[in-house]
Amino acid sequence: KDFILDSPHKCLIINPEDWHTMHHFSKDAILMVLASEYFDPHDYIYEP
Repeated sequence: KDFILDSPHKCLIINPEDWHTMHHFSKDAILMVLASEYFDPHDYIYEP
């Protein structure tokens, strides 16, 4: 599915097991990521 987040009042909560990509940002876009754990590259699968 595609989710269009075209307003500062919209957000998308993604579960840890969900594969996702982010693209088509506007010039003034801000991407904020909140996590409950520190980043560990070994926790990620880099191929869909």
